[in-house]
Amino acid sequence: MIRIAAGIAITATVVLVDLASKGLAHAGLRECAGPPVSACDRVDLAGPFGLLRTTNDVGAFGVVGDPWLWPLLALSVVGLGVLLRWSAGRTAFALAAALLVGGFVANLVDRAIWGSVTDFIDVRGTGSDSGLVLNLADIALAAGGLALVMAVWRTTRAATPGTGAPDPAAVP
Repeated sequence: MIRIAAGIAITATVVLVDLASKGLAHAGLRECAGPPVSACDRVDLAGPFGLLRTTNDVGAFGVVGDPWLWPLLALSVVGLGVLLRWSAGRTAFALAAALLVGGFVANLVDRAIWGSVTDFIDVRGTGSDSGLVLNLADIALAAGGLALVMAVWRTTRAATPGTGAPDPAAVP
């Protein structure tokens, strides 16, 4: 029960912090109508990091658009549901599922409110057009994906005899 509550808390935190940060981006940053994004107003932070508000109305990561967007969203919902159900009692899988669901829901809510996903974390350096602009939900999705890969690797390694790994029953 504690793991379920922790998973819900992580998911809710991802959604709330992401949506609040996008609200601040809408209030404080002028939308970049680029490309090229190098011609847009950018707030430099440190190194290649900066703030630059763009929108993604095309689809997932700007590459998956109609007609594939909605079937892929439906498939993602089913996949996340299976992962959530399967992760019960497995801490690493539950963390991955919570991050993935939080990022997915946050971007979906953003798309429902604004008609597109708001991206504002610019990772490319001043004057460059190569790099990426993302949001906190995207970071949660990437972290959740990485956590899922690591959990699968750890579980597979633990289940393989002769790897020196702990007993599979001991892997959370």
